Amino acid sequence: MANHITITGRLGKDPDLRHSAEGTAWAVFSVAEGRKDQEPNWFDVKCFGKLAEAVAQYTEKGRRVLVEGRMVQETYEKDGAERKSWKLIASGVEFMDFKKGKGAEAAVAEGEETA
Repeated sequence: MANHITITGRLGKDPDLRHSAEGTAWAVFSVAEGRKDQEPNWFDVKCFGKLAEAVAQYTEKGRRVLVEGRMVQETYEKDGAERKSWKLIASGVEFMDFKKGKGAEAAVAEGEETA
């Protein structure tokens, strides 16, 4: 069974770009998906490498994106209890409200998956 998801929506906050101890870039951001007349579905998105760097450089809160990737369940601890959450690991991001002057190469970014 394939695990592939494609969503379109707007960023809920600016991407948070970080680097691992090994130097690998990774970014996290949230995307609100849905129609204007409905409550949005929120997706936590994570991406890596050049894709993470491009997302951090060319997007910001409110920008419209198309995200492709796969869903993974992550486990973490909070208040002494083990919890789980779902994340969309992006393999590609298309910047849908791309603004001229930012560089045409930023219109679509694809990256390697890690995690």
